Amino acid sequence: MILQVHLHSLCLLMLYLATGYGQEGKFSGPLKPMTFSIYEGQEPSQIIFQFKANRPAVTFELTGETDNIFKIEREGLLYYTKALDRETRSTHNLQVAALDANGAIVEGPVPITIEVKDVNDNRPTFLQSKYEGSVRQNSRPGNSIGTLTAHDSDEENTANSLLNYRIVEQTPKLPMDGLFLIQTYAGMLQLAKQSLKKQDTPQYNLTIEVSDKDFKTLCFVQINVIDINDQIPIFEKSDYGNLTLAEDTNVGSTILTIQATDADEPFTGSSKILYHVIKGDSEGRLGVDTDPHTNTGYVIIKKPLDFETAAISNIVFKAENPEPLVFGVTYNASSFAKFTLFVTDVNEAPEFSQYVFQAKVSEDVAIGTKVGNVTAKDPEGLDIGSSLSSVSQFHLILTDVNDNPPRLAKDYTDLYFCHPLSAPGSLIFEATDDDQHLFRGPHFTFSIANENLQNDWQVSKINGTHARLSTRHTDFEEKEYVVLIRINDGGRPPLESTVSLTGIILAVVFIRMKTDKGKDNVESAQASEVKPLRS
Repeated sequence: MILQVHLHSLCLLMLYLATGYGQEGKFSGPLKPMTFSIYEGQEPSQIIFQFKANRPAVTFELTGETDNIFKIEREGLLYYTKALDRETRSTHNLQVAALDANGAIVEGPVPITIEVKDVNDNRPTFLQSKYEGSVRQNSRPGNSIGTLTAHDSDEENTANSLLNYRIVEQTPKLPMDGLFLIQTYAGMLQLAKQSLKKQDTPQYNLTIEVSDKDFKTLCFVQINVIDINDQIPIFEKSDYGNLTLAEDTNVGSTILTIQATDADEPFTGSSKILYHVIKGDSEGRLGVDTDPHTNTGYVIIKKPLDFETAAISNIVFKAENPEPLVFGVTYNASSFAKFTLFVTDVNEAPEFSQYVFQAKVSEDVAIGTKVGNVTAKDPEGLDIGSSLSSVSQFHLILTDVNDNPPRLAKDYTDLYFCHPLSAPGSLIFEATDDDQHLFRGPHFTFSIANENLQNDWQVSKINGTHARLSTRHTDFEEKEYVVLIRINDGGRPPLESTVSLTGIILAVVFIRMKTDKGKDNVESAQASEVKPLRS
């Protein structure tokens, strides 16, 4: 292995001497920052430079963007082992250091820059092999058809990447050759000598060449000649006569067929025909559908006909293209047609003045009160009779009246206090009424109805529907107490009622809810409700 390394170094030295790299001051010198220029594609194992260093330096080290191409020998010979490619890397940034026998750096590292010089080794290429463009017939010479773009990977803004475009062949050569040109450096394809006509040649094929100073590449361009809208639609006849229809003819019915023709290229926006009613139908009762294959127009009823408002209508149609006409061409009388529509009367059902009538009254309105008006008329101006009829709707909205007094929301029975009371206790009850409550719900107020009991009992509001009944002290005898509670709904007008809570204080005290008439509202309490009051 030692012998191989020695022989390799010897060969490099012989090459180094044979190629003249050993001239002092030009191809060798001290370790310092340097820049070298090398053309891409040259043969490998070329010596670049020999670095020299003073003792104790005995060897050199190369680092940086070597790409495993650049090497340095023990004697300081810098060389490369593989042909360089500028398109892969145009600059290699290297560092060289001098080392002593222990591998420690004694000089450097210093930057060494390798600039890879470009050679013309890349063929220009188009972005695609085939292009397609179009030009309108009768377009003026000089109009742009499109721009071709080719790319060369060699160095930009040099002779190696300067591209030239030219037309190699035109097919067919009708009515002559040279109908197109391409700008030499920009690649813009243009109409050259004269305007084209689709009737003569609808399509041209061009072969385009792009070249640099050494290479050439071809691509193909298909150019389609597009028809322009220079012909107007012409009706087959200008007057379609008279047409009589009953006013109850079904909506959607086809009542007339009209026809116009256009001499432009078929099945294009230049030859497609659209029909419009431009006069005699301000209500939009008629429409025209076009057959896309034949350009036949079918006149249909879009809205019901009406003898009373339009017994006779002089209808005028216009036939036009969706594509604008070219400059200088306009629609004339040939693109217009007419017919006269007579609508006959039919005895129609009376009509309400509106589909839905609506009124609002309160729920306590007196019997016999007028709540609204309903109106109808006969389309023919006759009196409303019974031969034909119509239906409408009447919506009557009832507004709520505060006519239901508050009451307990549910039955409360067998609630009790344990006697003797160790601390004041309480119970919670809920009130409601049968009136309608929107959004906020009811807002009841609660109070003790009997002033004599206010020293022993108190009631406090929890929210709009719940209240709490509490004892004010613990000194109660073992007997039955009747507690009257007044509930007010705050409505318009306000209504209130009184409920009673009856308690018996024994070893166990029960409280029952009663109406103000003394009748029990409930017979028994649920087990979950039979709970002692909490102190």
